[in-house]
Amino acid sequence: MPRTGTGAPGIGVVVYDIDAVGGMERQALRLVERLAARNLRVTVFSPHRATSVALPGRERRPGVEIIRVPLVEDRLSIAEWWRYFEDLMAAALAARPWIDVLYAVHYAAAYHAVRVGRLVGLPVVMKFACSGEHGDIATLRRRDQAADFERALRCVSRFACITEAVRDEAHAFGLDPARTVLIPNGIDLAAWGRARGPTVGAGGQILFVGRLAEQKAVDVLLRAFARVRVAHPRARLLCAGDGPERASLEALTDSLGLAGSVDFLGRRDDVHDLLREAAVFVLPSRSEGLSNSLLEALATGTPVIASDIPGTREVVRHEVDGLLVPVDDAAALAAAIDRVLGDSSLAARLSSSGRARALEFDLERVADAYLNLFADLARGRRAGAFGSRASARRNLLRRVLRLARLLSAEEATTARLCASRLLGQSRRAISDRVVAAKARVGVEGPILRRLLGRGHRRRPNPGGQPQ
Repeated sequence: MPRTGTGAPGIGVVVYDIDAVGGMERQALRLVERLAARNLRVTVFSPHRATSVALPGRERRPGVEIIRVPLVEDRLSIAEWWRYFEDLMAAALAARPWIDVLYAVHYAAAYHAVRVGRLVGLPVVMKFACSGEHGDIATLRRRDQAADFERALRCVSRFACITEAVRDEAHAFGLDPARTVLIPNGIDLAAWGRARGPTVGAGGQILFVGRLAEQKAVDVLLRAFARVRVAHPRARLLCAGDGPERASLEALTDSLGLAGSVDFLGRRDDVHDLLREAAVFVLPSRSEGLSNSLLEALATGTPVIASDIPGTREVVRHEVDGLLVPVDDAAALAAAIDRVLGDSSLAARLSSSGRARALEFDLERVADAYLNLFADLARGRRAGAFGSRASARRNLLRRVLRLARLLSAEEATTARLCASRLLGQSRRAISDRVVAAKARVGVEGPILRRLLGRGHRRRPNPGGQPQ
């Protein structure tokens, strides 16, 4: 149900490159649009790599503001740039007091959201986007600065896990089960739920949609397709998407003698049409979170074959909504494709059941779940559970924001460095003034020691902000 009135929370969303075509970014944008449709005010902070220097760009859509912050590595070091991004986000939040909660997509975004959230007194929700060997937890463990990221995660208020597999990994990592919630990815049924036409049978198209990366195991699909071609010589394989493995996959296609029957389509905006025309959709991934392409295929009514991995098996029930095959097993994958291409009644049954299954992942339900989560945290923030925005801090950050606007006509790198340096100097100045004020009123120093009867020592802050 759409929310109205002043009680609806305001949300700050942190996601790397909101304009990317990956499933994680598309889910974030869809959620933002649904929250805005419920009368929430949403500001998106989107850092991204750029080839030229530019100041942050702002785009306004109904109920949504997108602030894009370009990263140009040859002008600032990575550390300097991320500090600039944090300063800019803190200043923007200070100028937008209606924002109650920060929502970070992926652990890297959550690291910076936590640092800013602690500064301005906002709770942070983090979304885990993937499980398995390529998932968030496994990747985090391999990071050089894993300890810093782990400390930041301890300060996250809630973890949104898209599957039970993701949630189990988060718990095994040591994250508090009381702070994890299960909210799956969603599918826009209004856009993807239109009935598909009849497939063209054994001579039809086998479709893969996704990033051409080692995680997706397209090499296994190519080897399976070489087997399928023996029984179905008119079949074609379409691979929609791009990625770092494209050149090697094209070379493998040639070596298997499949050059005339495999098409690498690159990034496509007509995936729905491709799904409607495909005889079968195949997702041979070695690990997944909760694949958008999988949900889209189910909603379109395209028969699905996928690898039997955590996350995917929570959506696809074997022999009911689709067929599941062992990971990296080209022979088993070929046999499953052969079954669907050669059995129209099986294809029709999987199509019908898959469409029904997709109803359980309606994006409207997902948006409602996030809305309830954000509203609960917003009430806690307003009650002071996550700290308050001190007026001195708010005024400081507003001054930094005004400075950035004044410098907007100057060369971009100069503006960035000036804003970051001013904020750092102002923080130190405020800290010095607070210490001096405490000394004047006697809350530290001799009076405190007399009250305690012993020397005063500052207690450590085990939950402090990661450095």
